[in-house]
Amino acid sequence: MVCGKDESKSDEAASYRTLRKYLNTDEAMRAFERVVVDICQSLTHSILVMLDGGSALAEHFLIALIDRETKEELLPAGTYHELFTCYLIEHADEITKT
Repeated sequence: MVCGKDESKSDEAASYRTLRKYLNTDEAMRAFERVVVDICQSLTHSILVMLDGGSALAEHFLIALIDRETKEELLPAGTYHELFTCYLIEHADEITKT
């Protein structure tokens, strides 16, 4: 079971088996966890930059997160990725602790 998912029922079952084979030490597991955290942070940052209008998508579309009840934008454009970056800096010790 990986992340609540039965890897034997996954299309990526062979990949899970390969990872299990090579992630057989605490050092290897910590390194893998750091890489996965970095990938997730990078992806999240990219999505937030897109929401902030800082990508090529903004030339054609602007995306806003709107509160369903108030119909107001949750945050001003340009602040999502900055808040995320500040959060990462403020919580770096917790995030990288393994």
